[in-house]
Amino acid sequence: MDAEARGRRMSMRTGIFLFVIAIVLLAFLSPLNSALKQAQQIAALNDEIETTKAEVNSLEEKNENLRDPDYIKRKAREDQYYVEKGKNAVIVTNQEAVDEELESERPVRKQAWYLELLESIQETGNTVEKS
Repeated sequence: MDAEARGRRMSMRTGIFLFVIAIVLLAFLSPLNSALKQAQQIAALNDEIETTKAEVNSLEEKNENLRDPDYIKRKAREDQYYVEKGKNAVIVTNQEAVDEELESERPVRKQAWYLELLESIQETGNTVEKS
């Protein structure tokens, strides 16, 4: 009977030890979880800061360009087709080249558009379940 009591006592000690370990682990999991969430938030905010810094640098460069009179003149000529006094503006267009480019960019269809539309409607009609 003594040996049997010893076996129970050992298993009782083991059980208590495992219970204490479980409580300690649970006590550490909650702060660890919140620390991981905070680290993710910090990383996201750092990325946002870098993006904002890049945007600020871009805007500062644009601001510097807008203070330069030569840049303003060049942009006015390019974008708005402004011409300085005493100069004549000539805009050259080649309509044939434009038409060729438009045709080359047009996608090639396997069949007429209305046949594709009909097939699409038929496929949709086949997939609808009747209630």
